[in-house]
Amino acid sequence: MVEFIKSADGYLINNAQNEFMNTVRDEIVAKVDTLVPDDIERITVNLYDVINPKMRTRFFIDLSTSLDGFSRRDVSDVYVYKPKLDADDEELASDEHETHIEKVLLKGNGVTRSSLLLDLVDEDAFYIFKMCWTAQRTLGNGDVISVEVLFADPKNCMDFSILVKSVYPYVDGKVGKKRAPLKSEIDSMSRLIEKAAREQMQKLKAECTQGGDQV
Repeated sequence: MVEFIKSADGYLINNAQNEFMNTVRDEIVAKVDTLVPDDIERITVNLYDVINPKMRTRFFIDLSTSLDGFSRRDVSDVYVYKPKLDADDEELASDEHETHIEKVLLKGNGVTRSSLLLDLVDEDAFYIFKMCWTAQRTLGNGDVISVEVLFADPKNCMDFSILVKSVYPYVDGKVGKKRAPLKSEIDSMSRLIEKAAREQMQKLKAECTQGGDQV
């Protein structure tokens, strides 16, 4: 299913992250484009032009801490990626590149503070392409929401995807048992993450344009 959610900035398009649904989505957008008088400006969240691994990692760290009305509670899953050099790259001739680890999953509590992750993204040029965390409302009922955000194409950091996984109601000063999110919660959280992701993307791309590709 392809879903169009109206927001103050336009429409947020939600669909399952697979090739078939992406094709259906693109066909719908192309059809709509022929029916309206003005050209449709389509903004997709991607870091294709942000090649610095540390900046790609920073996208996820800053995204998880910049959601309006929420504070990040814990990071439980972090997936990091290191693309393999092209087969014709001369560096492949060295022993250093005979073994290549492409993806690493770190799972637990406070993962973004672990020395293992810090070593990977600082010294070995891995970068985060998928992260799961819990965010707690700072206003309102204080519920905790578990979300998963990723780039389905980790090499190019494209095909951005958001999954609102579960909600932990905050009752009588403590977090209760998890439940499935309501559609209204999925829609509002997806819009919030999408908006914050666009802002982080634009900030990083502006830094790259200005030559600020070091973090």
